[in-house]
Amino acid sequence: MADWITPTLEDDPEGDEAFGAALVWQRPHTFVHKRRRRWGAGKQISRPGTARDITVAEFESVYSAADFALASGLSLDMHVTIHFGLMGFHDPVDVQFQLDRFIKCYGAYARGKFPAAWIYSIEMGQRDGVLSYHAHVALHVPGKTRDDDKDPPRRDFRRWATGYTARQIGRHVPRAIAAKGGLAASPRAHWLVVTYLLKGCDQFALVQSRRSSPDGLDLQLRDLMPWPYGDPGPVATRRRVRASHNLGPQRRLFGAPDGLEHILPQRFNALLIDVDGTRPAITDEELAANGTVPVPTPFRSKFEDGVRDVRELYSHDFYTFMTRREPYPQQSAPAGESDCLTCQLRAMTDAQDREDRKWSTSRGLLGYGVD
Repeated sequence: MADWITPTLEDDPEGDEAFGAALVWQRPHTFVHKRRRRWGAGKQISRPGTARDITVAEFESVYSAADFALASGLSLDMHVTIHFGLMGFHDPVDVQFQLDRFIKCYGAYARGKFPAAWIYSIEMGQRDGVLSYHAHVALHVPGKTRDDDKDPPRRDFRRWATGYTARQIGRHVPRAIAAKGGLAASPRAHWLVVTYLLKGCDQFALVQSRRSSPDGLDLQLRDLMPWPYGDPGPVATRRRVRASHNLGPQRRLFGAPDGLEHILPQRFNALLIDVDGTRPAITDEELAANGTVPVPTPFRSKFEDGVRDVRELYSHDFYTFMTRREPYPQQSAPAGESDCLTCQLRAMTDAQDREDRKWSTSRGLLGYGVD
């Protein structure tokens, strides 16, 4: 998978590059620096206090669904962006209805082909100076295999998504729906899309106190995010974020999404035992079809288990790609650094405001940066 974004740390006008490097060394369990998005980064589109940020509970729900999907072999790296304003829908009720309608149509498209799994996030953005709704949807479509070189599933899905507006609202609306993703599934792209959906989280929400933090500093939700904060606007829809039932608490308690029960441990089906001798003989077909049943194996995400280290919350490959650092480098502290660095970090109230570091990007990433 190509490296779409190549970050380069620019000169800091404040001249505290040494402190920034020391902070990265001191806090490797967080995303100190953020990746710059090409459009929309840093724009404030809502009045103070009116933005509907993603809460810690919503973050946990979405992360747990994404972690469960990846552990089950369902990569949510197909990124669909739906611009409701271009389709003429501006009322929050209409926006929610149209998004639920798209999800329902996607489920019908996937039925009989592959397990449907998705996560969405609703935001607001400015187009021609007017606020309008749009949604980011991370959904599962099987990646390319050797058997479908002629027409990979994701290519067929893009055609389906392109013609969605013509089928559902009676006219083709250019750029209303954009589906982006590689032909092959990628765990790295999975976390890339999921974390992008969560960029509008509550920055200052506390997820770990300094008492338990490895560096003695409060750990905030923004420290777990590789993207800079994106103002979601005053979203008034019924839901801000949501995950599919197939990835929800009930399926996680069972241990596998619907249709993937075979990944669970299996035991003999006791219902096939003829206890009183009244049952007819079991055929080979019946034994092959119902001879075993899955053993429920509850799944708990890493976040639910208390993990707050981004090197473990996400894959090591994703961490290296986003930070250009090894997760656990074998190196000593920078020259001249000592325990006084920890004291300095604790004394500075703005030590965790370093995500506004300037990064330059050479290329876009699957269209990321388009709010």
